Amino acid sequence: MFIDEVTVKIRGGSGGNGMVSYIKSRHKAFKGPDGGTGGKGGDVYIFTKATINSLSRFRYSKQKYGQNGEAGKKRADGRGAIDLILEVPTGTCIFDLNGKVLADLHSDGMKILLAKGGVGGKGNRALITKNNTYPQYCEKGQPGEELEVRFELKMCADVGIIGFPNVGKSTFIAKVSNAKPKIANYPFTTLIPNLGMVPINDLDSILMADIPGIIEGAHNGHGLGHQFLRHIERTGFLLHVIDLFPYDGVEAFESFEKVNQELQKYSEKLSIKKQIIALNKSDMPEAEESYEKFKKQLKKGGYKEEIHLISALTGKGTKELVYRIAELLKEFPPKQEVYQVKYEKPGDRPLKIEMDLDEGWFLSGTNIERVVSMTNFEQEQSVQRLQAIMNGMGIVDYLKEHKAENGDPIFVGDICFHFTDDSFESKFAEYEGYKYQENIEDENEDEDEKE
Repeated sequence: MFIDEVTVKIRGGSGGNGMVSYIKSRHKAFKGPDGGTGGKGGDVYIFTKATINSLSRFRYSKQKYGQNGEAGKKRADGRGAIDLILEVPTGTCIFDLNGKVLADLHSDGMKILLAKGGVGGKGNRALITKNNTYPQYCEKGQPGEELEVRFELKMCADVGIIGFPNVGKSTFIAKVSNAKPKIANYPFTTLIPNLGMVPINDLDSILMADIPGIIEGAHNGHGLGHQFLRHIERTGFLLHVIDLFPYDGVEAFESFEKVNQELQKYSEKLSIKKQIIALNKSDMPEAEESYEKFKKQLKKGGYKEEIHLISALTGKGTKELVYRIAELLKEFPPKQEVYQVKYEKPGDRPLKIEMDLDEGWFLSGTNIERVVSMTNFEQEQSVQRLQAIMNGMGIVDYLKEHKAENGDPIFVGDICFHFTDDSFESKFAEYEGYKYQENIEDENEDEDEKE
């Protein structure tokens, strides 16, 4: 099944947890810590392959998670996870849920990092300090980056073929290329875009995209063509196929104007893209008369599009049209826009403290979120270390100044713990130097100033 748009939840692998263990002598006496550090979580990459033509592999699998790192071991660090590589069709665009472009993967073999895996938590061997030579705690592995994105496929064709339904677009692309579209004498025979490779000579070829017919009201969702207009956005120019003879009461020039009106309503970029016109069914009686009539109407309407008379059925005029298209591509090559994924560096989001009278205190910021996520709340020393770090960051003093009480809930991400004003052991005093050059954002103070 052809799928050209899908929303996927991506998450890098979590780092492995550190380990608490100790070297034992022959007489079973503890000689020192030897717990290993956890392995790094797997990154999630996106890789483009020209041999893939649909996003159908994501239709029933919309959650892609990287592998977790291995936990630390006794006297050994855990192994890092294998990265996850997601293969997508060439031409895939990646958007966040707000519509911001994260990446435009327009070429075959492009590879980008979309979600980083978390670092491994330190084992107690790596946590030895001059003030704490016998740590009885370890870190948890850092969670991997998580985001929800929308994949949107935009085919990378040289020329887009447009027109009303049943005007001979599929017959034309089947005649001049290797495409094998379904052809029948009724509207909307073409239900999905068809790609056809058109040979020019032994070395050169043209990739054409035939999309389902565009009808009046397409920009509002009528018909099928509107679903696939994105597939001609990258093309150098458009080949507008028109039936010389009235179909379903619509004259040739009328169909030309209606299709262009729909393009303009859908996208300004598409509406100003260069077009050449292929008037089809030149093998029919009275074709010359209809051709002359169309030329006059086109000139009267102020249009200057180049016109070619063809018969998609017999092939008359198609070879000359293909050579002309090859010439025009030198002047109007396909356009590519390149975007790169942008990551927030640690410390980009400053520490922010908010209070909700009904729920408690809410802390956010790159550094505090990382530290809390790697704290093992089942280990007393690990909690004491967190308290020391929070003191060094000025959080404890801030909470005291703003009347925080013992037992008040503190939320950091999806983790909740409780405020305590108890003193902590001197072995963690060094963490009082764990400071950042950042101002604590206080929305409550802003409210006070307004009053």
